[in-house]
Formats: sequence, C-alpha cells, structure tokens
Amino acid sequence: VPAERRMQRSSGASHGWMLAGQVDIALLYNPESSATLQITPFLNEPIYLVAADANPPRPEALAAGMIPDGRFRIKRIGSLPLILPGTSHSLRNLIERTASDHRITLDIVNEVDGIRAMKAIVEAGLGYTIFSYAGIYEEVRAGTLRMIPFVPALNWNLSLVERRDVTPSRALIELRRIITRQIVVVRERGFWHGTLL
Repeated sequence: VPAERRMQRSSGASHGWMLAGQVDIALLYNPESSATLQITPFLNEPIYLVAADANPPRPEALAAGMIPDGRFRIKRIGSLPLILPGTSHSLRNLIERTASDHRITLDIVNEVDGIRAMKAIVEAGLGYTIFSYAGIYEEVRAGTLRMIPFVPALNWNLSLVERRDVTPSRALIELRRIITRQIVVVRERGFWHGTLL
C-alpha cells in the first residue's frame, strides 16, 4: 500500500479507537501513555519542513530561517504559512508543543486531515507543512516537494500499540510478527528514514 494511503488516517482517531476497544493493535506516532495500552517504540523518525520545490510562499521568510548547511531554524517556523493536520493528530500536538517550548506563535493558514490534500496544497505554493519522509517520498522523488531538515532536529517515534486487556490470539501474534518484519523491510528499502529502536 503506498505510504500516503497508509497515513491517511489521523493518529488521534486511531488512538481513540484503541482506547474504545474497537482496535486491538495499531501503528501510531507518539501515542499517549495509557494504563490500558502496551506501547512498543519501533522507529525514531526525523520530521522535516516540506516546501513546494518551485515558487514556495514567502521565500524571503524561508531564506531568513535557513542556515548555510541547508537546515531551517525551528525558532523561525512562525514566519511561514503552515498547512497542518487537525488538533487530534499526533503531529499537530508535537508541533504545538515544540512551538510552545520555543515561544513561537504558529501561522496556521489551513487545517487538513488528509495527507494527499495537504501535499496538494503545499505543491500549489499555498503554504508549508511539516512531515516525515514516509509520507512525501513520491513527491520528493518526482521533484514537486522538497524536505528541509530542522535545527534543532525534530523527531517522532513510530510505535506498535496493543491493548493490555486483550489476550493475543494466534492471528494477532502473527499480525504482530508481520508488522515487525515489514517495518524493517520498508526502512531498508528507503521508504522510512530513522533509527530502529
């Protein structure tokens, strides 16, 4: 399944399904701790500023935030128009916590919960987003989007989340094994950047 389709669902929605007992196992980014959930971190993945490769908005603000080695100062992120997922998404929560830590006021010009729509808006030059390589690799390879590392670096963890109150069936054990194997395979093929945990 293409990465963009895998990542369409809001991490917040999936987390809610886990807590409600509607899902027994899931891959989530930065899941919130809960007494009912067993969280196994798999991958620490960098997050990038994502820009249209041609004609990004406010180019002077982008240039002002860049340092000579091609990274963007995270403390300057407030100068850029941002396209971000809604508040239930773990990425939005991470960005807002980071902004608060750096005393930054974000300029969120659009909230979009679908990665495909978010990428299209950024490609059109209407704003910037923040995402990991796994969600944008096709556009990066095609040359329509580019990813810019942050300084200091921004990362999130991909974790396997399971309900503690569910006795694992043979099917669930096999699914866990397949997920674990595929994470390694997908990373080795270059679709996921990051460090295995």
